[in-house]
Amino acid sequence: MKNTCVIDIISQKGGVGKTTLAISLATYLASYLHLRTLILDLDPQGHIAVGFGKNRDDGMYRWIVKGQSIESVSQEISEYLYIVSNDQSNLYIEEHINRASFREYILNDLIQQISGFDIIILDNSPSSTSVMHIMGLVASTHILIPVTMDYLSLDGMVHVLKTVRTLANYPNIVAPTILGCVPFMFERKTSETLINLVELQKLVGPSLIMPFVPRDTHVREASSRGMTIWDYCPNSPAVIGVIGKSTVINSRGRIGGLLHVGEQVVEKLHLERK
Repeated sequence: MKNTCVIDIISQKGGVGKTTLAISLATYLASYLHLRTLILDLDPQGHIAVGFGKNRDDGMYRWIVKGQSIESVSQEISEYLYIVSNDQSNLYIEEHINRASFREYILNDLIQQISGFDIIILDNSPSSTSVMHIMGLVASTHILIPVTMDYLSLDGMVHVLKTVRTLANYPNIVAPTILGCVPFMFERKTSETLINLVELQKLVGPSLIMPFVPRDTHVREASSRGMTIWDYCPNSPAVIGVIGKSTVINSRGRIGGLLHVGEQVVEKLHLERK
């Protein structure tokens, strides 16, 4: 797994856009930069497969528990993009892991054996008590935290940061680098949003605030049709951002959007198109 970035999309609160961000970032990296990208679904809801219009299956179970190869359990989405799906068999994965020694390292050890990918993205479970949640953090080189501008989401983000800092106290574990926090379903005109954005900046510092993704009904519509937002409505505000004044804009001359998030990730990781 030489030089492969492992990005954990993580939140300890549901409904903040975690899976949407994982799917959208992977699609951008694979389709626009031609980086070979693999998404591992660590969430038993199995929404990664559903988001691509595929049937969820027990790919993660067959890989982790049955020892099948990553090639045999992955589904091809496009030339550069593959996924390993999850479903309710995740319960048996956790039972298997809980009986194992050094269980926090199991996913990391398996990922180290993967070759042929430039980027691996983990769609993590929101449950902080799940062993998959901790394994994802241990296995990742970087984390990306989607957060909505409300108190509960900010509180969940604080717990993620505490967990990451705690990892540094364990021997032989290198805590992942925080790429940033992505304000999701952002509404610029509401006072609650702006107040909570200020609180977010106080918590993590301005340098870790990623471009915002505006609230956009096209995202829900795309999900209901089993399509990515890039395929369903590539010129929607959620993708290309909004018109506004800022010293930092995306390649479409706008502010925010999943395009802007993708471009910032590429810049921070020093990735290049293949």
